[in-house]
Amino acid sequence: MGHGRGWFRAGDRRGRGIGNAGGKVVGLLRERGFAVRAMAYHDDDRVEALRSLGAEVVVGDLAQRADVVRALDGVRRMFFAR
Repeated sequence: MGHGRGWFRAGDRRGRGIGNAGGKVVGLLRERGFAVRAMAYHDDDRVEALRSLGAEVVVGDLAQRADVVRALDGVRRMFFAR
């Protein structure tokens, strides 16, 4: 979920600062008790902000079918933000 530089940044508990709409959505969904899975291109310090919100993070490449299938396994709804 996001190759762009700066897409994930350290943020507060609602996800502000992690990355525009995607980070806010993660924060709001977690506040409401929903399980959230995010896909990231690299597992680095920026991804830790998502984990700190309680999101499950799948590291992978959107151009690789197997990575996308793994990220979406069992998912009923998806939100894409770049």
